[in-house]
Amino acid sequence: MSKSRAQILTEAMGGCWHDTAETKPYHDGGTIHICKCGARDTMFEASFSSATRSPWDRLRNQNDFSTWVGFGKLWEWAKEQEWWADFMSADVDAVDFFEDLINPNRFADAVMNELERQTEVNA
Repeated sequence: MSKSRAQILTEAMGGCWHDTAETKPYHDGGTIHICKCGARDTMFEASFSSATRSPWDRLRNQNDFSTWVGFGKLWEWAKEQEWWADFMSADVDAVDFFEDLINPNRFADAVMNELERQTEVNA
Protein backbone atom coordinates (compact mmCIF):
# COMPACT_ATOMS: atom_id res chain seq x y z
CA MET A 1 0.00 0.00 0.00
CA SER A 2 1.33 3.42 -0.89
CA LYS A 3 1.83 6.00 1.79
CA SER A 4 -0.61 8.88 2.02
CA ARG A 5 0.45 12.50 1.67
CA ALA A 6 -0.19 13.00 5.39
CA GLN A 7 1.97 10.01 6.31
CA ILE A 8 4.86 11.10 4.05
CA LEU A 9 4.78 14.67 5.37
CA THR A 10 4.46 13.55 9.00
CA GLU A 11 7.47 11.26 8.67
CA ALA A 12 9.47 13.94 6.81
CA MET A 13 8.77 16.25 9.76
CA GLY A 14 10.20 13.62 12.12
CA GLY A 15 6.86 12.52 13.51
CA CYS A 16 5.40 9.06 13.83
CA TRP A 17 2.54 7.95 11.62
CA HIS A 18 0.87 5.76 14.22
CA ASP A 19 0.21 2.22 13.16
CA THR A 20 -0.30 -0.92 15.18
CA ALA A 21 2.94 -2.80 15.79
CA GLU A 22 1.56 -4.94 18.59
CA THR A 23 -1.80 -5.72 20.18
CA LYS A 24 -2.60 -6.90 23.67
CA PRO A 25 -5.91 -7.95 25.17
CA TYR A 26 -7.56 -5.42 27.44
CA HIS A 27 -10.11 -6.17 30.13
CA ASP A 28 -13.80 -6.05 29.16
CA GLY A 29 -13.09 -7.42 25.68
CA GLY A 30 -11.07 -4.54 24.34
CA THR A 31 -7.71 -4.46 22.64
CA ILE A 32 -4.72 -2.24 23.28
CA HIS A 33 -2.97 -1.25 20.05
CA ILE A 34 0.65 -0.28 20.58
CA CYS A 35 2.53 1.75 17.98
CA LYS A 36 6.23 1.36 17.20
CA CYS A 37 6.80 4.70 18.98
CA GLY A 38 5.12 3.41 22.14
CA ALA A 39 1.83 5.32 21.79
CA ARG A 40 -1.17 3.28 22.87
CA ASP A 41 -4.77 3.31 21.74
CA THR A 42 -7.34 1.27 23.64
CA MET A 43 -10.16 0.11 21.44
CA PHE A 44 -13.37 -1.65 22.33
CA GLU A 45 -14.93 -3.72 19.56
CA ALA A 46 -18.39 -2.26 20.22
CA SER A 47 -17.13 1.25 19.47
CA PHE A 48 -15.07 0.25 16.44
CA SER A 49 -17.28 -1.27 13.79
CA SER A 50 -15.37 -0.71 10.55
CA ALA A 51 -12.55 -3.14 9.86
CA THR A 52 -11.24 -0.84 7.14
CA ARG A 53 -10.37 1.98 9.54
CA SER A 54 -7.33 2.04 11.74
CA PRO A 55 -7.86 2.44 15.49
CA TRP A 56 -5.37 5.29 15.18
CA ASP A 57 -7.93 7.28 13.16
CA ARG A 58 -9.60 7.99 16.47
CA LEU A 59 -6.51 9.61 17.90
CA ARG A 60 -6.35 13.35 17.49
CA ASN A 61 -2.59 13.34 16.92
CA GLN A 62 -2.50 12.03 13.35
CA ASN A 63 -1.66 15.00 11.14
CA ASP A 64 -4.24 16.18 8.65
CA PHE A 65 -2.62 18.69 6.33
CA SER A 66 -5.96 19.59 4.72
CA THR A 67 -6.84 21.61 7.85
CA TRP A 68 -5.57 25.00 9.01
CA VAL A 69 -3.98 23.36 12.06
CA GLY A 70 -2.12 20.99 9.76
CA PHE A 71 -1.17 23.91 7.49
CA GLY A 72 0.34 25.71 10.48
CA LYS A 73 2.40 22.70 11.56
CA LEU A 74 3.65 22.15 8.02
CA TRP A 75 4.40 25.87 7.49
CA GLU A 76 6.42 26.11 10.71
CA TRP A 77 8.42 22.99 9.82
CA ALA A 78 8.94 23.89 6.16
CA LYS A 79 10.32 27.37 6.83
CA GLU A 80 13.12 25.79 8.90
CA GLN A 81 14.27 23.58 6.01
CA GLU A 82 17.36 24.26 3.91
CA TRP A 83 15.25 24.32 0.75
CA TRP A 84 12.77 26.95 2.03
CA ALA A 85 14.34 29.97 0.30
CA ASP A 86 14.52 28.16 -3.05
CA PHE A 87 10.99 26.87 -2.57
CA MET A 88 9.63 30.35 -1.89
CA SER A 89 11.51 31.98 -4.76
CA ALA A 90 10.85 29.29 -7.38
CA ASP A 91 8.47 30.98 -9.79
CA VAL A 92 6.35 32.32 -6.95
CA ASP A 93 5.19 35.90 -7.12
CA ALA A 94 3.17 37.51 -4.36
CA VAL A 95 -0.18 37.15 -6.14
CA ASP A 96 0.35 33.46 -6.91
CA PHE A 97 1.54 32.85 -3.37
CA PHE A 98 -1.48 34.37 -1.69
CA GLU A 99 -3.95 32.88 -4.14
CA ASP A 100 -2.40 29.43 -4.43
CA LEU A 101 -0.21 28.48 -1.49
CA ILE A 102 -2.13 29.93 1.43
CA ASN A 103 -4.50 27.01 1.25
CA PRO A 104 -3.91 23.87 3.30
CA ASN A 105 -4.25 21.34 0.46
CA ARG A 106 -2.35 23.33 -2.15
CA PHE A 107 0.48 24.11 0.27
CA ALA A 108 0.77 20.45 1.31
CA ASP A 109 0.84 19.42 -2.36
CA ALA A 110 3.53 22.02 -3.08
CA VAL A 111 5.66 20.79 -0.17
CA MET A 112 5.21 17.20 -1.38
CA ASN A 113 6.42 18.28 -4.83
CA GLU A 114 9.41 20.01 -3.25
CA LEU A 115 10.29 16.91 -1.20
CA GLU A 116 10.13 14.80 -4.37
CA ARG A 117 12.35 17.33 -6.15
CA GLN A 118 14.82 17.29 -3.25
CA THR A 119 14.91 13.48 -3.41
CA GLU A 120 15.70 13.60 -7.14
CA VAL A 121 18.38 16.28 -6.68
CA ASN A 122 20.05 14.35 -3.86
CA ALA A 123 19.87 10.97 -5.61
